[in-house]
Amino acid sequence: MQFPWRVLFVSAFALAFLAGAAVRAVGERCGEARAVGERYGEARAVGERCGETRAVGERCAFRAALIFSLLIAFSMFPFARPQYTATQFTWNTMMDFQVKDRELLGDTEWIQERPQTSPLVEQYRAGVITTKAVIVNGAGSVELLERRPSGDTIRVEAATPARVMFYTRYFPGWTATLDGAPAAIAPYGAQGLIALDVPAGTHTVTTHFGTTMPRAVDAARGRSACFKSGFACGAWRPLARAFAAR
Repeated sequence: MQFPWRVLFVSAFALAFLAGAAVRAVGERCGEARAVGERYGEARAVGERCGETRAVGERCAFRAALIFSLLIAFSMFPFARPQYTATQFTWNTMMDFQVKDRELLGDTEWIQERPQTSPLVEQYRAGVITTKAVIVNGAGSVELLERRPSGDTIRVEAATPARVMFYTRYFPGWTATLDGAPAAIAPYGAQGLIALDVPAGTHTVTTHFGTTMPRAVDAARGRSACFKSGFACGAWRPLARAFAAR
């Protein structure tokens, strides 16, 4: 199935345009409602008539925005329909696609050269993931204890101080713990994989992918935009009427 990137691009642009217009309208109309209340004072009947006039204009503006959105949606509908390709999915076919189209791991800032293959390819073909980390400096062995979408847990038997490298790209948000305590990680090698140093002995290392401050700020801004859009769609009207009635 093909993901509808093109329709999402157009839809996001249209929604951003409408959201910006709605947010701007909130301040202007609330200010107008306050001005009406201050100008006419106790003449509530006049204020109510002005409010009715504004309500008519608001309904017209909402209908125009709705029609505009529907026109965009209908014009892009053919691109939104998923396109299916008759095939049988297996781990081998997925790996063939990833290797052929060079989409194994993607790119990050710390990559010095794009990968042509991955140590995980043969493991996925076999249907069993047994190795997610190796020792690149020092002596010892690594055992995979747990594999999760957001990280892995391994046991390291280090005969000497060693550097452990995970088959995971380094990226902001990745953290690691060594025997439960935070451990420093860094990009390693031409592929920019996660690596950390461990002392000699038996240790448990866990990696986890979490959020960062920029992502948290963007998430808060997204929630704020949703709230403002809902407020602009109707939640502000009782407040405007209250100002007009003063």
